[in-house]
Amino acid sequence: MEESKIEKEKLPVNENVQSISNEEKVNIVWEGKKDVIILGEITWKEKKSAIRKSMKDVQRGRSVKKESDPVLQREYMMLSSIKKAPFELTIESLDKLSSRDGEKLYTVYAKINEYDEDEERGEA
Repeated sequence: MEESKIEKEKLPVNENVQSISNEEKVNIVWEGKKDVIILGEITWKEKKSAIRKSMKDVQRGRSVKKESDPVLQREYMMLSSIKKAPFELTIESLDKLSSRDGEKLYTVYAKINEYDEDEERGEA
């Protein structure tokens, strides 16, 4: 727990996000207390695993097909991106975040992990 206190002390007072190379710190409120989640890049393997975990059997007429649930997929990818958090890394824990903190977390996750073709070409 000492490491957690040190991490929080390094954060600027009124900022919600702070860059650390390819990681980002996000200020949240967890169980009534201010805390920090550190997000980082996920690997291709982690992304594929999230897709597999989000697959569901869906009835289509007489046949059953596998389809990925996009919300569940996003949650599994966000969990893979979390490098440090004040909670157990489960979807149930994500569900306990405030809507505001959940949106901040997803925004930072997307910034770090989602491919932007315009940015790649230097047009962003």
